[in-house]
Amino acid sequence: MTDNAGYKRPPESTRFQPGKSGNPTGRPKKIKTVVEELLDELGRKMIVRESGRDVEITIARVIAKEVVRLAISGDRRALTTVLSVSPRHDTDSDQLTEATSADHALFNSFIEREIRRRIENPKNPPSNSQDENP
Repeated sequence: MTDNAGYKRPPESTRFQPGKSGNPTGRPKKIKTVVEELLDELGRKMIVRESGRDVEITIARVIAKEVVRLAISGDRRALTTVLSVSPRHDTDSDQLTEATSADHALFNSFIEREIRRRIENPKNPPSNSQDENP
């Protein structure tokens, strides 16, 4: 039995065997960066109780809801976070634009008034009457 081994003709004993891979370990998996790991984690879904029922939403959505809830309740750091992330809607051009320094000044003055009001009347919620002057 002669082996016609030579140029571009390896010996039959070393050729790929039927049913066996030429690369048994395969290509190494890509190592994920911290950002990719964080995005994967934020994209995972979890079950939360909302309005008396269980709802499945992403972790990123849970965090966003909590930050907005804190901002509404008067947490200054949360409000700053929400304002820095959320764009402003311009009604003239129907385009989203960044908040201006005037917007930040308006929000800061509101926050200062709200803090003063809560210090003066810690148990009284704000009234919804329109005749109060800011």
